[in-house]
This record gives sequence, structure tokens and C-alpha cells, in this order.
Amino acid sequence: MEEKARPELKEDGGYDEDGNWTMPTWLEPYREYVEALGGGNPAERLMTVLETQEHLAFSNAVLFTLAAQTSARVGLLRQLRRDGLLLEPRPAGAEGGR
Repeated sequence: MEEKARPELKEDGGYDEDGNWTMPTWLEPYREYVEALGGGNPAERLMTVLETQEHLAFSNAVLFTLAAQTSARVGLLRQLRRDGLLLEPRPAGAEGGR
């Protein structure tokens, strides 16, 4: 199976005119967190499906739940960034914390 190339990242990301979602550049370091409970689906797919498929909650409750969780994580990170509370993620294997 050939892996699809990710679309070029835009600083603000978001939805295009066709309802396709693009990961904002500033959000890319948090991709692992955003996709943590996505069932192996890329965030772009889940966010796009949530915007473009009518009655998703009834036609595919599992996919809807995964997409809604992803949307909530993106929304949380966006709000934290807007309020100046979003910290830079630690590199993998970095020590520290509480």
C-alpha cells in the first residue's frame, strides 16, 4: 500500500473550500498527541470526514467518535495557543517533568 503524501502545511491550516482539513504548521509538533486516539487514522482524514460526511454519527458511530475526539484535541490546542498557554513539546526521550 502506497502512503499518500501529506499536503503542504499552511501556518493557519484549517479547511479549504472542499472541506479538506490541513494540519497547521504550528500544530505539527503535537501530531502524536492529536492522533493518539485516532485508531491509526491521520488527523487530516478524521477532521475532513467530520466536516464533509452528513449524518456521520448515525452511519459510522466509531469513526464519528474518533473524529470528534480529534476535533476536541485540536480545539484545545488552538485555545491554549491563543491564550499563550501552549508549551513547546519536549523532544522524545527528554527527561524532566513532575
